This record gives sequence, C-alpha cells and structure tokens, in this order.
Amino acid sequence: PFGASAILAQAFGGSVEHLHAPIIVRSDVVALELMRDPAIAQSLDRAAKADVLLAGVGGRVDRIDLSGQGYLEPHEWEELGAAGMVGDMCARFFDKDGQSVQHDVSSRVIGLTMEQLQKIPTRLIVAGGVSKRAAVRAVLRGHLATVLVTDCKTAEDLLKKE
Repeated sequence: PFGASAILAQAFGGSVEHLHAPIIVRSDVVALELMRDPAIAQSLDRAAKADVLLAGVGGRVDRIDLSGQGYLEPHEWEELGAAGMVGDMCARFFDKDGQSVQHDVSSRVIGLTMEQLQKIPTRLIVAGGVSKRAAVRAVLRGHLATVLVTDCKTAEDLLKKE
C-alpha cells in the first residue's frame, strides 16, 4: 500500500504522508500523548494543510473493519449505532446527515478532526456497495466529499428519491 500511494501521488505531482500510529487507541490520555509526539504532530499538521484528501468510507454494517481489529469494543460499536452512526471517514463517525456522532471514542482517534477534514479543499471519497450506501448518502448530505467515486448501483440508488 505504501508503494501504490506513492505512485498515485507522484502521478499527480503530490506527496504522501504516512501517519505511523494506530487509528484508535484505548484511552484519550494515550491519544493526546501520541499526538504530541513530534513525528505524529508534524504528520497531522501537514495532513491538515493538504490540498487533496483521498479516503474511503466505512459503513455501519462494516463492524469488522474497526471492531475486528481491536480498535473498538463490541459495546462501543453498538453505542455508536444507537447514537445514529451510519459510517465513518478516517475513523470520524457520522450520522445519516453527515454530522459528527459524539462518543468517547472520538477522543481516542489519532488523526484529523472532522472539522480539519472538511477544510481540505478537495475531498475525494471512494466507496460503494450495498453495505456502504447509507454512509455514502450521508457523506453527500453532509458535504464531506467534493468528489465521489462509486459503483453504478450505488450511484443509481443515490439518484432515487427517498
């Protein structure tokens, strides 16, 4: 994956910034300490100043993506769902309108805040498939993406009236 992202960046005259940290840690104290680490802080600072964000979107039914890797406990996943979460972008959870879902896990994320992500001028989001349709719709409602790459079936579904 490091090679592919470097090739993509080079093709478009950009650069790649790798964040060498877990996406979610067990406590907000650990998260704060890691984000104060000079290497991580510099990477996050450069990321916040990016011209383009290329990200995927996780859907509510993609529980395995984060809970299966030990980032979230099953009860946390259920709490996020009960709070209205339909998806995530860069481990920032959002509801059906693309608005941030407030939960303790937010303070444990090593990454840009939702506000910082939304300040990046071009936000190219790649997502599709049945399991991600609600999340993709929310991304559009919340203006989280400026460019969407998706499959034909998801695009057709997005064009239908609700």
